[in-house]
Amino acid sequence: MPANEQDLSLSGAARPGPGKILNPQQFGDLGTGADKPVLVILAAGKGTRFGTAPKCAQPVGGMPLARHSIDAFKQLSPTPAVCIVGYRHQEVTNALGEDNIYVLSDNPTGGTAFAAFEAFSVDRLVEDNPILILTMGDRIVTTTIFRKLLETHQLGSRDADLTLLSAIYEPPKNRGKGRLVRDGQRRVVRIVEQRDIDAITDPARRRQLLETTEGNCPLYAIRAETLHRYLGQLKNDNAQNQYYLTDIVNAISRDGGEIRTITTTAADLDYDLLCSDVTKPLDLALLESTLTFADLATPAPVASLEHAAAAILADRPPGQSAAIAAQLEELYQTAASEQLGFEAAKPLGIGISSGRLRIAFMHPDMGRFFGPAWQMPFGAKDDSGKEQIVILVQSSEDGNIHLFPTNPQFREKLNFVPADDEAMFPGKEVTDWYSYEGFGTRMAQNLLLSLGY
Repeated sequence: MPANEQDLSLSGAARPGPGKILNPQQFGDLGTGADKPVLVILAAGKGTRFGTAPKCAQPVGGMPLARHSIDAFKQLSPTPAVCIVGYRHQEVTNALGEDNIYVLSDNPTGGTAFAAFEAFSVDRLVEDNPILILTMGDRIVTTTIFRKLLETHQLGSRDADLTLLSAIYEPPKNRGKGRLVRDGQRRVVRIVEQRDIDAITDPARRRQLLETTEGNCPLYAIRAETLHRYLGQLKNDNAQNQYYLTDIVNAISRDGGEIRTITTTAADLDYDLLCSDVTKPLDLALLESTLTFADLATPAPVASLEHAAAAILADRPPGQSAAIAAQLEELYQTAASEQLGFEAAKPLGIGISSGRLRIAFMHPDMGRFFGPAWQMPFGAKDDSGKEQIVILVQSSEDGNIHLFPTNPQFREKLNFVPADDEAMFPGKEVTDWYSYEGFGTRMAQNLLLSLGY
């Protein structure tokens, strides 16, 4: 950074203007209005360990990396994304498409706040004051997370001053992340970057921050006027002599503003995707495998997932919903660790056993019931979910029905039955609910006997 910019406020170091827009003829007056959020992608940097290729333009799942987030956001808002570009900008703009506004940065190494401030080269942003969603060009954010961030930001009678995404990183993965500092009421008061933690001379304070597992996962929602005001006041008096976007957290907190967070943990389906760091070429392959397995490569599967989740949550008490989510995560992890062969391109069914448990006196050969039978409603009372049964189902190619419980205690040496067994299909005699219940009892009996019970 030039010496004369040292310790300058950002409003004096960076000078946004319409002359920095590379394609002004394409959009003219953006004119979004306050009710249409705008995506801002910071994609000007080089990446010191990545090599010569611009990260944000590299293909992941057959699509440039940053384009995944652009398409995901378009499910919520049709406005063009504002992309801050710098390093090899022609290559980046060609890769990301013609439906974005491109702003050429004066200083790609000036820091994330410097790049974000240059978004105001689109001069209508401050005037219209939309919610800006800021993300990085080397990350993939799904429609689900964009929507959750916006909903959290606008929750209640007034918008938050800032809403951000945090992640719980298991050590040592928290190394290198900006750590969130909260007060006694769990309010976020600032974010401390790794190099500034390393520069702390107080050993106890430095150790406390190093052991903090909640870190920044760079994604922010903030009104354009608020961002412009706070960015302009920032200085670069830190270990890297850069303008940190995270410094607005401290400034907003100091002024008594409201900062909200959404937090992703390892239990969330898109945790690995949100926390993927692309610092070297090999990381692209890891990101692609995460994207493929999560089936989140395009907006359509994300929308389908949200639709299925809404159907499951409808009219259920919170304890049941939390239990179902916990069990689905357990099934997801089991499918991956046991290499069960689930295919992302095929439909996947979710089965949830809720409602009633039958208790009956039964003959040892299971031929028929003896005595009365009781049915009682049941469901998860908490998020452990042990009172319910949740299953994932996908068609197999070998003509068998395979059974694989997550709990090893319930696994058997014989874990499949032929799918074409007569007992698996209701006959012509099944004409009403009563006969169907009888068929279900016989089918269950046949399954148990087939498995050796």
